[in-house]
Amino acid sequence: MTVVVDPGQYFSSRILRLQAPYQEGRDIRILQSLLNLLPDNIIRNRPKTDGIFGVDTRIAVREFQKYFNLVSNGIVTDETFYYLGHNNNKYSRKEPVFSSRIICSHSRGGDVQILQNRLAAYKKTFLNRPGSGKYDLYTAQAVTRMQDDFSIPGEEGVVGPQTYDVILLQAPLGGRVLKKGRHGLDTYFLQLYLHQLGHYNLNPDGFFTTATLKAVKNFQSAADIRVDGIAGPQTFLALGNSLSFPQNKFYYRSDAGDSITSIASLFGQAEDKLLKLNGLKYANKKIKPGQLLKIPGPLAFHLLKKDDNIDAVADKYGINLKNLIKANRLQISQGLLPGETLVLPGYQVNLTGCIIYLNRRERLNELKSLNLKDMSSRILHVFHDRDMNQINISPSRKNVNLSSVDGWHGAYDLDGDKLEALPPSSSPKKGDCFIKTKKAYNESNSNELPAKLLAAASNSLCFDSCSLTSITNREDIMRNLSNEHLPRHKISPDGVFMLIFTAIPPDRENAAYLFNRMTRQLLKIGENDIDGVFSTDSQQFLLNSRECFGAYYPWFYGKIQLFSSRGYRLSEEILTRSAEINEDCFNRNNTAYVFVMHDPDAFYPLPGSDRNLYIKKLNSSFLLQLTSDEKPFSPVWI
Repeated sequence: MTVVVDPGQYFSSRILRLQAPYQEGRDIRILQSLLNLLPDNIIRNRPKTDGIFGVDTRIAVREFQKYFNLVSNGIVTDETFYYLGHNNNKYSRKEPVFSSRIICSHSRGGDVQILQNRLAAYKKTFLNRPGSGKYDLYTAQAVTRMQDDFSIPGEEGVVGPQTYDVILLQAPLGGRVLKKGRHGLDTYFLQLYLHQLGHYNLNPDGFFTTATLKAVKNFQSAADIRVDGIAGPQTFLALGNSLSFPQNKFYYRSDAGDSITSIASLFGQAEDKLLKLNGLKYANKKIKPGQLLKIPGPLAFHLLKKDDNIDAVADKYGINLKNLIKANRLQISQGLLPGETLVLPGYQVNLTGCIIYLNRRERLNELKSLNLKDMSSRILHVFHDRDMNQINISPSRKNVNLSSVDGWHGAYDLDGDKLEALPPSSSPKKGDCFIKTKKAYNESNSNELPAKLLAAASNSLCFDSCSLTSITNREDIMRNLSNEHLPRHKISPDGVFMLIFTAIPPDRENAAYLFNRMTRQLLKIGENDIDGVFSTDSQQFLLNSRECFGAYYPWFYGKIQLFSSRGYRLSEEILTRSAEINEDCFNRNNTAYVFVMHDPDAFYPLPGSDRNLYIKKLNSSFLLQLTSDEKPFSPVWI
């Protein structure tokens, strides 16, 4: 049962000021928290988030007002609330002020649209349509997911005081429509998100000037939405759904007193690498407060779970708590978001083996190796005229096999450091073994599909002169399977198991099946699964799945999940906007795997999506970013 109390002292319900006795309340705690989201060049003296309007809060308010050229008296009235990204009283156009009432089914109005705009621009948004001002089912679902992340009881599906508190901090962008001349905290976050997406090259300062206008227009043009330089519902939606989640490229926001030397020491990085990655000269080692700096890999992260706290994370990895807070101050000020990553500054991890991968650059593709022991990398070969798209390990593990989109095949000898072109694969001939499933699923409805697939897998796997029992290894099976008849499939290294990915008519949904050739058992293990990879011992496999939200706007999150070869789900490894797993991604002892995470590009045609290689330990919160400023594809773990 949902029981929601009245918002009471909602944010901006009263003038906030220093007086005797001190003012207290949740609105003051929200004010203090919002001020703490800003960098040192705006708020140098940070107030305690204790909900008491004391001297420290007055000083911070005055700094905020002075920075944005407001009357610097330390009194929070309509204009200061407005620059904090909050429409209040004279700015609300006689609509209900956001957070002033309970929003529930059938609510409508300007505050509902603000709710939708904030949820749309939220970096973990589950809203997939522009705000309409009507509290519909899809908005309620997005609210419920946020409430579940932050364990908000008693407000399921409706927006009450506790939910407002989380939204104001987690989604600081979307409270106002932003255009040239509208400055403030929300403009700062607009610039921050545009910076992360590569459209705003300056450091965020909160002023909507010509540079910000140009960045907004560039983003709108790239996203193929209306280009007007105004950040409204459509732009908020495009921003929220274009940001990678979890963060794919980490930025450190510098504090007062920071230098290249101190930052390099904090993250255990070499100064020259830090300078080079950020295009800085060695002579200019001083940096400004609030400056955003990319930190080169390798970088270790903790993948946050619900109810994690910063002290427990510091203890788990043996990291100095002050350093952990300093490196992640912006995230910690907003509140720890489940599924997001916390960078672990200076954390060292011991790994063995080598990652081989393709790296795409303009007009060429590099075959690269990365030694995990010392994190040294080298270019093995450069392809100037072929769009390489796949790498696999040979059975001897001494070669990597490569293929290109134009049908070229080759093998690189890791011992001899040489590339050899291979003859093109021949088409299956009469007598070859392959699975005839295309006819089965095209003539079936969703209820008949499992039976049809089982018949195809059990009875038609072997036909003509070929017997499945005579196939003893993965190479034989892969050579004899026909992609023309089977939409997608993966074979375990021992040849016992097969993952089958097929479409459910009318081809709007997918299903994944696990087939055991020894028992002839066909087991449905999931829906909307797009890829799978077996471990080297065939005892477990990863599934890359899509989590659909929205019927007419079918946008997705990706899930990498771990299953046993019997089809039991063991763990959810990561929830991410966009990730790719590749054949041979497991290490030899099957305790970790390598994958690619990148910025989402499925629903907005943004060019130049950032990509990075990551190592994930199985059933663990540990994540390691291996690359920086590259576009890696198809990694394998040697």
